[in-house]
Amino acid sequence: MENPIRVKITGDQTFIDSLRRYASDNSAEFKIEGEQSEPIPERLGFDFGIIVTIITVISGAVNIGRAVNEIVKALRESKTPKALIETPSQSVEILSEDDAAENIAKLSTLMQSPHKG
Repeated sequence: MENPIRVKITGDQTFIDSLRRYASDNSAEFKIEGEQSEPIPERLGFDFGIIVTIITVISGAVNIGRAVNEIVKALRESKTPKALIETPSQSVEILSEDDAAENIAKLSTLMQSPHKG
């Protein structure tokens, strides 16, 4: 069995709510371990009111691929301008205005890079 990867995901409430629903439906592969809200997080470059950060654990390469697709889909559907995705070793910002394939490629590279669980 592959080691799970811990991923910190930051975005607006609508985006995070979509990921919560995904986690609820796919709890064996995508678990939320923690959550916090932060008002007006300009230090991260967000220009909307409140952001939410969740800490997730994703298990297995196939599940990572599904999670990447779900993160990009949630971003597009929520109309969130951007999200910040972090692993223990790297981070990437994805923008809703970018092509879905470009965002999938960024996240896939991030999740496949060496990390510590």
